Amino acid sequence: MHTMLDKVTRDVWDASVAQISCLNGSNGNAVTELSQADVDRAIQYLDDNDTEKMTPVIDGASRFGTGPVESAFWVVAHVNLKPDIRALNAFVPTSQYGAQDAVLQSEFGATEEARWVTSTLVKYSSASPPVYNNTFVGANAYGYISIDEVATEMIMKPLGFNDYLNRFQSMGFTAYFNAAILDDSHIVTLLSTKA
Repeated sequence: MHTMLDKVTRDVWDASVAQISCLNGSNGNAVTELSQADVDRAIQYLDDNDTEKMTPVIDGASRFGTGPVESAFWVVAHVNLKPDIRALNAFVPTSQYGAQDAVLQSEFGATEEARWVTSTLVKYSSASPPVYNNTFVGANAYGYISIDEVATEMIMKPLGFNDYLNRFQSMGFTAYFNAAILDDSHIVTLLSTKA
């Protein structure tokens, strides 16, 4: 159910968020692979629009091989881009964060002012090569609403419900839900290919 509601939110992003293309990669296409210069351009877009960061600073700790992480915007990228994200100059994996308290389950790592979350639900084109959406999200960029606390309902019917041979059961849900871009200057999608 939550995956479906997440898909609705991402469809709203894909339909109405400004897009910029990666230009500084080496593949020679109109849209190139991720580069730190292009990530910096997306962050500059958000900074130029006075966008607040989504995450606080993660303090350093006295653990070997770890360090602090800057306050950052969230970036939602496809799991296929993990090698490209890892290849960025400023990449720090979550295992090297000074503290693990604020790390999301699907968080992959950070590059300066961006913390990367990966998912299979992120859109990409059917072109050759595929073009991937990397959405940079600042504070108050989007929101969602359900009508009330009972707007979502799970419905389960046991075996044999309205079935003379006891062959079928069903499970589903209903939800009154909507997502919206609240300030389109606080969210941007960086288009990239896979290296």
